[in-house]
Amino acid sequence: MADKITTDNSLVGLAGEGAGNYRAAVFPGKYLQGPGILALTGTAAAELGGKSLLVGGKKALAESYAQIKNALDEKSIIHETFPFGGESTEREIEAVAGQARRSGAEMIIGIGGGKAIDTAKAAACQAGVKVMIVPTVASTDAPTSTISVIHDEAGQFIKYYRAGRNPDVVIVDTRVLARAPSRFLCAGTGGALAVSYEAEASAKAGALNMAGGLPFGAVTGWAVLSRELIFKYAGMAKLSADRDLVTPALESVVEANLLLSGIGFESGGLAAAHGVYHGFRSAVPGLKCLHGEVVAFGTLVQLVLENRDEAEIRPVIDLYEGLNLPSSLDQLGLADPGPELLQEVARYACEAGTTKNMPFAVDSSMMLEAILFADAFNRV
Repeated sequence: MADKITTDNSLVGLAGEGAGNYRAAVFPGKYLQGPGILALTGTAAAELGGKSLLVGGKKALAESYAQIKNALDEKSIIHETFPFGGESTEREIEAVAGQARRSGAEMIIGIGGGKAIDTAKAAACQAGVKVMIVPTVASTDAPTSTISVIHDEAGQFIKYYRAGRNPDVVIVDTRVLARAPSRFLCAGTGGALAVSYEAEASAKAGALNMAGGLPFGAVTGWAVLSRELIFKYAGMAKLSADRDLVTPALESVVEANLLLSGIGFESGGLAAAHGVYHGFRSAVPGLKCLHGEVVAFGTLVQLVLENRDEAEIRPVIDLYEGLNLPSSLDQLGLADPGPELLQEVARYACEAGTTKNMPFAVDSSMMLEAILFADAFNRV
């Protein structure tokens, strides 16, 4: 029987009987990271079954298929491929799940970026099979989580799916990630940095996490550890990716982007930084930025809302400069947004469930002024 998929547009806790009276956390079944680790795909898959369906876009499959095929063949894992259509839509998810059922697959292996990964997770849940995730970029913390972001055919956000369990295996080949454009790594770093502050805010607020309980101190600590790794190594990791090199700095930042941030947002919590992301995505659907780039600006807004001092905010802006992350509206592609548009952004940001995880109430007036101040602070 298929695991239950829960639909929720708020990305806040799953309240239930006794919710808030206990602590809870969820984790992927196994997480493997390192250069050349695609060679272990067959070994990991053999623990899940003997037949698989590989789901990935043309580019992702072109870069990784030969290695994955060899690894699966070595362990006599039967497989077939399903070309990913490019958007994580309900139709695409149903198509992948249907093919998994028809082929008798015991697992779906999702290969690629966030949308392909989200499709594979949701499809595996619908088909009632195991799921292995093989990211080819480190741009989001999607690989470890139960969450899938669902879009319409035009690529606009519709809702979230929550699968019944986290991925069974996540295989992160840093040799593959090092060859991807560094913009993806930097965007993932922007998202991970946001989670480090948001998990702290959620813990202070006593907000429920996505596992339905209060966060463990260890999870909040892991989220904060991702911040420490980012400030120490992000610049070096970007240079590594620019040169297609796997270095200890790259390994540390990939760990921050994927593992620590993934556990941090799901078992810790999100807050205003992701609320700002939803504000911009709702009010400006044509915004040409990656998820982590918009969330990065949202982090500055959250730090302003929290009344963090200049000694805390200035290093974040300096970090962004080195990573080409936006710290102003102009850098988001909004040179002259106008007051009405920003009021809409602020309203949507406050309506987002994650903003309600702040340890104090945030209204649209406060949000608007924080957005304007964050934009102005970059110019001082």
